[in-house]
Amino acid sequence: MIDKNGKLFGKLNIIDLLIVLVLIAAVLSLVLRPKQVEDTDDEEKDTQLEIVNVTFYADYVPSYVPESMQIGDPLVDFLDSHKLGKLISFETEDGYALTYDQEKGETVSMDLLNRVFMTFTAEAEGEFTRNGFKVGYTTYVVGGSYMINVGPTRVSCYVKSFEPTGVMVDKPDEDAKD
Repeated sequence: MIDKNGKLFGKLNIIDLLIVLVLIAAVLSLVLRPKQVEDTDDEEKDTQLEIVNVTFYADYVPSYVPESMQIGDPLVDFLDSHKLGKLISFETEDGYALTYDQEKGETVSMDLLNRVFMTFTAEAEGEFTRNGFKVGYTTYVVGGSYMINVGPTRVSCYVKSFEPTGVMVDKPDEDAKD
C-alpha cells in the first residue's frame, strides 16, 4: 500500500491525504452546523413590550431628595440617557447606622441626621431577557447598582424587584422621531 517514497498506492503522500481530510471535515462542520435559535418564543414578542413595576432601593439618601420627587416624575437612566419609566410610588424611613456600644456590650442603632432609606417604584416598558429586564440598551438586574434621575433629582440605587403587570404595549416605531 505505502511505497518506499511514502506514497499511498504510489500516487498520494500520506501527509497530503491527512491535510485534505482535515479540510473536508472543517468545511462539513461549517455547512452542517445547526442554526442558532433566537430567544423569542413567538412573533408578537418582537413587536411588543411588557409593562413592569420596577422597585428600587436607595440607602443614606439626603432627606431633601425625596422631598423634590413627585408621583408621575419621569425616571431617566443617568448613564444611557434613556427614559426608564415614570414614578408611581415612593416611601422613606429615617436613616440609621449600627454601632457597637462598649458600655452595654451590644450593637445599637444610631439615628442619622438628614439621611433616609428610600424605596421607589417605576412603571417601565421593556422586555425580559435571559439576563434581566431590558429597557432601551440597558439590562436591569436585581441587585444591580444604577444612577437614576427621578424628576429633578439623581439617586444612586439598587434594583430590588420586578413585578410584571401582565399588560403588553406595542414597541414604538424605531424610525419615528421623538
